[in-house]
Amino acid sequence: MSIKTHVGFSVPSTGSLRECVVSHFCRLGYRLIEDGNNGWVFHRGSKLATLWRFDIRAYDTTVRVRATSEPSGATWVSCDWEVYTLMTITTGSDTATLEAEGRHLESVLRQQT
Repeated sequence: MSIKTHVGFSVPSTGSLRECVVSHFCRLGYRLIEDGNNGWVFHRGSKLATLWRFDIRAYDTTVRVRATSEPSGATWVSCDWEVYTLMTITTGSDTATLEAEGRHLESVLRQQT
């Protein structure tokens, strides 16, 4: 079983998008596993953590971040999480924790412009 969540937002274009995205997620304990032109994949946690931890940040998590140019000149950033939960009970606050990571990235990117 897994839970999925999504955060998307538009930000003014910035030349340091890759640096901001990679440093943001690495500071949160993720490891960069794929690095593309306008997309990145990060991983953190362990499948075994579902057996002994009650913190969603310890669970096996993959986040895919994509950036696309908008006609207005801004950049649309999309973050999609997939968390392996086995049979662990999760709550809305678990999803909110992940969404907060995405919203914090939005804040960081807005400060760069």
